[in-house]
Amino acid sequence: PCTADAIGVVYDTHTGDLVWYQLMQAGGTFGAVDMLSFTEDKTVLGETRGDVIEVDLMGADLLRLDDLSTTFGVTAGGLFGNFHHDIMKRNDLYYVIYQENFGGGGFSQNVLDNVIIFDGTGTQVAEWRSADHLAIPTNWSGDFMHTNTVFVDAAGDIYLSFLNQTALIKLDGDWTSANFGTPLWVLSGNGNDPFGVAFPIDWSAVGSPSAFGGQHSLSIHDDGRVQVLDNNNGRGLVMSLDEVAGTATVEGEYSTHENRCLAPQGTSRSTAAGNPVVGCGGDWVREFDVGT
Repeated sequence: PCTADAIGVVYDTHTGDLVWYQLMQAGGTFGAVDMLSFTEDKTVLGETRGDVIEVDLMGADLLRLDDLSTTFGVTAGGLFGNFHHDIMKRNDLYYVIYQENFGGGGFSQNVLDNVIIFDGTGTQVAEWRSADHLAIPTNWSGDFMHTNTVFVDAAGDIYLSFLNQTALIKLDGDWTSANFGTPLWVLSGNGNDPFGVAFPIDWSAVGSPSAFGGQHSLSIHDDGRVQVLDNNNGRGLVMSLDEVAGTATVEGEYSTHENRCLAPQGTSRSTAAGNPVVGCGGDWVREFDVGT
């Protein structure tokens, strides 16, 4: 919320009160393409300008890796400069997104998104390159993917949201396996099948439109259900998947205050009790009771 420094905050959504804050990095920023997350270990993890910091709820440093993007050699390429949009911790490993430049400059760059996995010492353990694993058309150009979420489930599989392809994807996340990075399925918001592995989606349980777009805030429930913010239609969506049959079913939709999220980004996550919490990139946040 502050423009001068990277400060993490926690608010009580019922009262609006500030209940926790911590200066993570003086001179940093948690701006449009930097990120802050709450981990499975109940710690606060942030990335600002290529630095990665993790603190406990007493504010003590657990991890501080300055200029990690330079260590990994990713600062020069991409529209966003270094790591961007999201960071995730799972099973003591960390996941960040960066863009690889394939030519061009400024906003005319041709970039694809990749994922780096590293441990608590800042040592890279694996890298997923989209050009190595996806059937990307030969005539692609520009910011082809614009990946805005990386999520990792308990089994270690990786989920990404490709804004510019209107698609969610699951990848084999076992970085010790020859199958690492293989696409397992895609959920397409516009009916296209950009990489040849899309599941058909049953939309009959919710209202129109039978589509999602501009999506952000992808997450996976413990039972495997998919949750995402459908920015174009102002709603959070929860979908179940049958990976054997290769199908997906939209089980619920949860309206934001706005009919369409005009601001970028936004939130669709669920509480520990399973209540969906949704909001566009504005002042309104809504929480829904389970099953409503």
